Amino acid sequence: MQKKPLELYFSLDKHFCFSIIVGERANVLLTNNLFLFGGDQQMATKKKKATKKATKKAKTTKKATKKAGAKRKPNAAFMKPLTPSSALAEVVGSSPLPRTQVVKKLWAYIKKNGLQDSKNRRNINADAKLKAVFGKGTVSMFEMTKLVSKHLR
Repeated sequence: MQKKPLELYFSLDKHFCFSIIVGERANVLLTNNLFLFGGDQQMATKKKKATKKATKKAKTTKKATKKAGAKRKPNAAFMKPLTPSSALAEVVGSSPLPRTQVVKKLWAYIKKNGLQDSKNRRNINADAKLKAVFGKGTVSMFEMTKLVSKHLR
């Protein structure tokens, strides 16, 4: 003997009504305007607890972002002025610069001289000055910072 599925009607207000057809052992819970479907009551209560935990986590992250809304301080290690080697000084200048400014000036030099590869934009084709810094003709932009760090003291 087959049991017919249970048909549930939910009325949200006077004008809006809809129905859900559910199998024989399923339960339906309405929490925070969400319908949760489970195989039995125990499963449905677990889902209810999970939604409560999720809302608590969302509230704590909102608090954290409000605190982080204050102006960020730059990391001291990145802002420490470093002296470039003679090979790197030909490109970025000989005065001590933070690591961030060295990379910024390198990119300005690359763009000015059109050294970025036209087909694969991640690669940089070194000219004579950059070849002394990189040690090879073509370097990826991810390799570039690693190779430049060897020229900073």
